[in-house]
Amino acid sequence: MAYKVEWLIPHQVIYCQFVGETNTDEIAEANKEIVGLMDTCPKQRVHVIADTLNLEKAPVKIQQVSQASQSVRHHNSGWYVVVTNNQFFRFISNIVGQMWHKSQVKAAASVKEAIDILKKNISGIDWSQLGGKQAL
Repeated sequence: MAYKVEWLIPHQVIYCQFVGETNTDEIAEANKEIVGLMDTCPKQRVHVIADTLNLEKAPVKIQQVSQASQSVRHHNSGWYVVVTNNQFFRFISNIVGQMWHKSQVKAAASVKEAIDILKKNISGIDWSQLGGKQAL
């Protein structure tokens, strides 16, 4: 499995992409990187787009996924938009959001739709920094 974690919009929006098969250890590693980026922004909310369109297999136990997903509970955590066409991943996203009473967990069918969700719901993000990354 491969994943990448990077700033989509520096200090405002993180892009995380999972490819292939994953397990809870790899989810925890990715979340550790996300938390590290969030820690660099102590006074503002950081939003995450988690792209799972190319994820083929993931852990099915909700408890395991929630334990590995520490960044959702981070004090700087803002909106989470999970990009997926998989009904099960949509279900997991909703459950994880409900477990932490976080209503700002949404699912989107594409990265473009995820960006549109953030644009619609969050003011103050400097989208001019997106540049050519919108083609993710």
